[in-house]
Amino acid sequence: VIPKRNPIVYDFSCMQSSDDLGEEAIINLGHDIEDVIVGSSGVEVSIEEEERAGDQVYESQKSKIVHNEKSENLERMLQKLVAQIKKPKGYHYSIYFLESNDLNAWTCGGKIFVTSKIYDFCESNDEMACILGHEINHNELGHIKKKLQKWKLMGDLNSLYSMFTIPFGQKDEAHCDLTGIDLVFAAGYDACVNVELWKRMKKAFNEGDFDPVNNLFRSHPYSSSRSECSKHHIRYNYDVNCD
Repeated sequence: VIPKRNPIVYDFSCMQSSDDLGEEAIINLGHDIEDVIVGSSGVEVSIEEEERAGDQVYESQKSKIVHNEKSENLERMLQKLVAQIKKPKGYHYSIYFLESNDLNAWTCGGKIFVTSKIYDFCESNDEMACILGHEINHNELGHIKKKLQKWKLMGDLNSLYSMFTIPFGQKDEAHCDLTGIDLVFAAGYDACVNVELWKRMKKAFNEGDFDPVNNLFRSHPYSSSRSECSKHHIRYNYDVNCD
């Protein structure tokens, strides 16, 4: 699917619920202030440093790594998606399939970790591609770099593993959803599945309905918001109605 808009527009207004009491503006302001503080700190992090951090995360997880048909499928999918990055930063991407009951995928320094639980939760390669596209863009959009910059500023308060399994913030997560969709379409997968995927995620995480107070303390957007943002992004930029 070829986007009808050039450049592609990333609109985050879809994250705001009709029940919003102004907390979305507070969340976005906090995100922007943090970016300014980290960006002006003078702390530098190279891609090589990011990849070394990824090596440490790998060492903490390698006992769970399984090599089978699923891991081979993930590798093929990763290569197709990475080939579509328009201006790659230079990461050496790799992917690891972990035997784990956690419904999760995460990344650090170009290394992507996918649990067996989330792999089996996905009903197609298209859905899995949406997850992988999201993780790739945490690297390409500088979210890993920002985490390591904060780590340098704050000191060694957490292990690297915990740092890269904790969330990146609502706006960063939404941005990765949308740029991930772009990669998925470019690689020949169907990104419309992301709409239903997040509806199922809502049930899997027992999220319940949108709560404006709770939203202030969430680091990920509500899954229902992520579903709507996906649908809006695809309709606006690709002229495709996922309904």
